[in-house]
This record gives sequence, structure tokens and C-alpha cells, in this order.
Amino acid sequence: MYTATLTQQLGFNAADLPALSRASNTANNSSGWIVGPVDMSLFKRVMGKASFSGTQGAGCTATISFLCANTSNTSCCGSWLPVTGGPSLSVTANTFPSLAIEMRSEQMNAGTRYLALLVQNQCTVVFNAEVICDSGVQLPVSNNNVNTTFLVTSVM
Repeated sequence: MYTATLTQQLGFNAADLPALSRASNTANNSSGWIVGPVDMSLFKRVMGKASFSGTQGAGCTATISFLCANTSNTSCCGSWLPVTGGPSLSVTANTFPSLAIEMRSEQMNAGTRYLALLVQNQCTVVFNAEVICDSGVQLPVSNNNVNTTFLVTSVM
């Protein structure tokens, strides 16, 4: 009988965006801060999560959504498009939110294989973001984790 631990059942296929103070409109590419890509040929579900230390000021907003492409090169923004009808959440001024969105691999745009979490931040705020994968096409899902230099686990 195969009994998977939670760390084996879930996949961490992309390095997290660590908690840092990220200035307004400063991003790792022209669309926003990206976590990923995740090769969705390996997973059936993915959840993107971002936590903010607080948003302040009338013009302070942050949005998370998914992008998809048929290439894993996230520095090439022209090939990355929003998931048609995909989930999106936004926060506004004076809140301390955590946002989580989820989707299935078959909900991606036709002809795409890779998925990334996009954080569009208009605030000077500390935040972190991560992508968690589930329901891998092969078990244990954790076999598809990023390099263990970036992810260390311990199970009892």
C-alpha cells in the first residue's frame, strides 16, 4: 500500500518569491513579479499564493493571476499570456491580505504547457509568493520539486 506524506503528495516545481520589500512598479519583468514556470504536463492542479505585509495609500493595489505559455522562458514576456477566464484576486489599500488562486491544467489556454503566477504590485510593501502543485501524473509528486538547494523538507 502506498501512503504518501503531504510533502510527497504536493509539488514545489518553482522557486518561491521570498519575502522582501518590493517597491511600487518594480518587477522582474515588464508584466510583474513572476513565480514559475511550472510544467503543467507533470501536474493536474496548481495553487498560487501571495501574502502581503499590508497595503497602504489610496493608489496601493496588488493583483495575482496566472500566465501561460508554450515556452518555459519567463524573461520573454511576449509569449506569456493571461489564462483566458483564469482566476484573479486583487487587494486594495489598508489591508493585510493573503491571496490564493487555483486552477486545473485543462483550464489553460489551448496549446500551452507552462504556467506561472503573476503578482502585479503597485505598493511599496513586503510580500512573498509561491506556487504549490498537486495531483501529479506520476507519484510521488515531490519527484518534480525544484532543486533541493531551494527546498528542504523533513517528515516525521
